[in-house]
Amino acid sequence: MIAHLEPEIKESLLAEQAKSKVNWNFWFIYLTGFVAYLLLLTTFSIGYFKKLRFKFFKQHRNFAMAALAVASLHAVLVLYFLILK
Repeated sequence: MIAHLEPEIKESLLAEQAKSKVNWNFWFIYLTGFVAYLLLLTTFSIGYFKKLRFKFFKQHRNFAMAALAVASLHAVLVLYFLILK
């Protein structure tokens, strides 16, 4: 579509297209962080308000492990995308 245009116009159009693309890395980090903190907040608040604390984690180990796994994934993604790249 833009192959027949002048090189300067072609470069400016390609730069405009690159700006308009969605930054998927940012949204993936944001989504995993939101899910991680929501799961952790739910886990700790249920454990706190029911006064079960560690008993809650014994009874609902899968839920607590899922929350910690998603939080760990979020931390790894933040380290990889924001610091190493």
